[in-house]
Amino acid sequence: MIDNLKKYTYMIQNDADFERNPIFLYGIECGPGWIPTILELLDILSLMDINKKIELHQIKSKFAEFRFYYKYTGTDKDEKTRIENIIQLYTQKINKQCELCGDPANLQLDSGWRYKYCDDCLDKHHRR
Repeated sequence: MIDNLKKYTYMIQNDADFERNPIFLYGIECGPGWIPTILELLDILSLMDINKKIELHQIKSKFAEFRFYYKYTGTDKDEKTRIENIIQLYTQKINKQCELCGDPANLQLDSGWRYKYCDDCLDKHHRR
């Protein structure tokens, strides 16, 4: 498991089949620009999740959009709504960031591929 997720192990090991869980196997599957904001989200969720009812399944970029897959195992509808609202706010925030550097970014289309890059990172990508 990726080092920056060790703090949130309880969110992964609650899953009955955690050794096959994508987040256990691959960690956070996105560029480095999103990682600080994702860890901020996980910090907030761990403070909110006092009853340890969140199971993380996968955190990744798909079609240049942030995806956060989890399961809430509790029964408190208000708590679930608060968790969903925080995830939605952070999803909106992350989707405005460059996946490589974290600066403000737009969706970039290149040869059929989608990227969430700022102009500088897109230029660097083209020079490779």
